[in-house]
Amino acid sequence: MIRTKEDAKRALEPCDYNNEFYMCDGRRVNSLANLVKALRHTKADVYSYHVNESKNDFSMWINDVFKDSKLARSIYKLSKTNTIKKISLRLRELKKRSK
Repeated sequence: MIRTKEDAKRALEPCDYNNEFYMCDGRRVNSLANLVKALRHTKADVYSYHVNESKNDFSMWINDVFKDSKLARSIYKLSKTNTIKKISLRLRELKKRSK
C-alpha cells in the first residue's frame, strides 16, 4: 500500500529486472509509465490474454511489484482504454504525492 511520499516515489521508479512484466507478445515493461505506453500499442488479443474473466495479470503485477493495492483493485475489471486512463490518473496522483 502506498502511504508515504517515499512509497509514491518508489511506485514511480522502474522495477528491477527480475520483476519486469513480460507480455505474451514478447515486450517487457518495468514501470507504470511504461505500462501505459505499452498498453496504448497493445492489440486486443494480447490484452485479453492478460485480462479476462478469470485473471488480470496487470493488476496482480501492480499489486505485487509496486505495492499499489488501490490501483490494482481499481483496474481489475476494466477495459484496456479505461485501464490506461486509470493508470494515467494514478501516475499524476503519485507524482504530486512524491514531491
